Amino acid sequence: MDALLVQIKTVFYGIWRRKWYAVAAAWFVCAVGWILVSRIPDSYEASARVYVDTNSVLPALIQGPIGPNVYGQVDAMRRTLVSRPNMEKVIRRVDLHLTVDDEIGMDNLIVELQKNINIRGQGPDLFEISFLTNDKNLSDRERAEMARRVVENLVSIFFEANIFGAQNDLREARRFLDEQIADYERQLDEAERRRVAFEQQNVGWLPGENNFISQLTAAKTALYETDDRLQELGLIRRELERQLTGGASAVKGAGVSTLATGPLAERIKVVQQQIDSLRLRGFTDKHPDVIDAQAQLDMLLADQEELANDPDSGLGNPIFDEIRIKLVDVETQIASLQGRRIKLDRQISDLEGKAKIIPEVEGEMAKLNRDYEILKRKFEQLISSREDARLAQDVDARTDKVNFRIIDPPELPRVPVAPNRVRLLSIIMVMGVLSGVGIAFVISQLRTTYLTVDGLRSAFPVPVLGAISGIPSPQKKNRQKLEAACFVVIFMALLIAYGLVMAFEIIQPTSGII
Repeated sequence: MDALLVQIKTVFYGIWRRKWYAVAAAWFVCAVGWILVSRIPDSYEASARVYVDTNSVLPALIQGPIGPNVYGQVDAMRRTLVSRPNMEKVIRRVDLHLTVDDEIGMDNLIVELQKNINIRGQGPDLFEISFLTNDKNLSDRERAEMARRVVENLVSIFFEANIFGAQNDLREARRFLDEQIADYERQLDEAERRRVAFEQQNVGWLPGENNFISQLTAAKTALYETDDRLQELGLIRRELERQLTGGASAVKGAGVSTLATGPLAERIKVVQQQIDSLRLRGFTDKHPDVIDAQAQLDMLLADQEELANDPDSGLGNPIFDEIRIKLVDVETQIASLQGRRIKLDRQISDLEGKAKIIPEVEGEMAKLNRDYEILKRKFEQLISSREDARLAQDVDARTDKVNFRIIDPPELPRVPVAPNRVRLLSIIMVMGVLSGVGIAFVISQLRTTYLTVDGLRSAFPVPVLGAISGIPSPQKKNRQKLEAACFVVIFMALLIAYGLVMAFEIIQPTSGII
C-alpha cells in the first residue's frame, strides 16, 4: 500500500514539476478548439408533419384489383421521395442549380441533399419530413430560408406524386392493357382461323358425333344389316322360283291376258310412270332408284316379249304374272343390296386403312382447341382487368382515396439546431486539461525524478549508500510560491475564458434571426 502511495506521489510530483507544459498545452488546445468551433457554420433545420388519411368511403367499399394497398403506396413514395429526379426538381425550384457549373457539381449537390433529408415515421399514417443545411456560403437567414423552401418543395412533390402519380399509373395500365388486348385479339383470330381450316380439311375425322369411330361403327352395322337382308331375300327368291317353276304347267293355257290390257301391261305402265316421275324430280339414270325401276321395266318388257312369242308360256295368267312380278322385285332388291354391300366393304376398308391417321388428327385438334382456350381465357382476363382499371380510374378521379393533410407546415427556423457549441466547448475544455496533464506526464516520464532511495535503487543496478535531505533557502521558497500562484492565476484565467465563451454562446441564440 505504501509503495502504491509512493508511486502515485511520484507521478503527481513529476506532473507538477512540468506544470508549465501542462498549462501551455491546455491553453493551446482550448484556444484552437474554441476558434474552430466558432467557425463552424450554424445548421438550420426545417420540418413538416404530414397526415395520411386512407379512410375514404368509396374505395374502401370496392375490393379486388382496384383496391390498392394505400399504405404500401405511401411507404413506397416515402422511400422514393429522395430519388434523383425528385432531387433535381427540388434543386431547380429553390435555385440551387445556379450554384453549380457542371454535372459533377450537380451530382455532389444531389448527394448532399439526400444525406441531409430525413423522413421519419411517427405512426402508420403520420410522418415527418425534415431538411438540415449548414452551407457555409450562405448567411444564417439564407440557410434558414433554404431549409424551409426545400421542405415545402418536398411536401409538394410528395402530394404531386401521390395524387397525380396514381392517375398516371392507371392511364399507363389501361394503355398497356389495350395493347395486350389488341395483341391477344389478333392471336385469338389467328387461332380461330387455324382451327376452322383444320376442321374443314378433316371433316369426318374429328372428335364428335360424326367422328371416325361412329362412321366405322355405322358402316359395319349397315354391312351386317345388308348381309341379313340379302340372306332373307335369297330365301324369298328361291321360294318364288320354286313356285314359278312348279306352277308353270298348272297355269299353262288357263287363260292368257291380252298384251295391251293384262296385268303385265298395267305393271309395265306403273313402272314407266315411276321412272318418269323420278326423272322429273331431277334424278339421273345413275341414281339407285332409277336403276332399280329401270331393271324392273327391262324384266317386265322381256316377259311381255316372251308372252308375245309364246302365248302358252303362262305369262298371261294373273297368278303367274304376280309371282313373276314379285320375283322381279326381289331380284332388283338383291342387285341393289349387293351394290350397297360393295360400297360398304370399300368404305370400311378405307376407314380401317386410315385408322393410324385418326389419333394424329384428334391430337392436333386437341392442341388447337387447347391453344384457343388458353388465348380466349387470357383475353377475357385482360378485358376484365381493363374494366377494373377503368373503374379504378373513375373512382380515383371522383373521390379522394387518400387525403393528405399538413399537420405542421414548414416554418422558418429561428434557432440553429447544430452545432451544439455549449457541448463542444465543454468537451474542448476537458480535452485541453487532459491533454495538458498528459503532456506533463509524458515529459516527466522522459525526465524521471526519484523521490525515495528505494526508487533510485530499483532503477539503477549500483549501490546507493544513502540520502542527504535538502534544505531550501528562503529565496527558493518564495520563488516556488510565486510559481504556484502564477500557475493558479493562469489556470483560473483559462477557466474564466471558458466561462465567458460559454456565457456568450448561451446568450447569443436567444436573439435568433430576424
